[in-house]
Amino acid sequence: MVDQCTSKFISWITEKANQRCQSESRTKLGADDLLWALKTVGYHDYFRPLDFYLKRYRYSNEIESMQLFGENPKSTSSAFEISHPSPPPPNPLFELVEAMKMDEFWAELDNKSSGSTDNASTTIDPST
Repeated sequence: MVDQCTSKFISWITEKANQRCQSESRTKLGADDLLWALKTVGYHDYFRPLDFYLKRYRYSNEIESMQLFGENPKSTSSAFEISHPSPPPPNPLFELVEAMKMDEFWAELDNKSSGSTDNASTTIDPST
């Protein structure tokens, strides 16, 4: 049951993000599109911390790549030091205020759905 709900939620958010990409004539779906979809469907409480986390993650990767391709001042040779990537920054703490009850959420989602009663499989038509 949880797997089905999770799969349906991911498909729903991905479909919204994909619609945005198609409306902008883009072929690649990125993290910013998924965050936009979360915000669009009403998950405002999740948008700010996830956007903050994404910016910190990109910044840390940018710093790391600059260190990766620069010379190591401590090294006596001119070889580049290749280090293992560091883990992403810690997840920011945030409160879930006014969280929707899951039963209400899925009931509302089912009402908006195209009328398919088969909950076992959810398909996405990327051409729409």
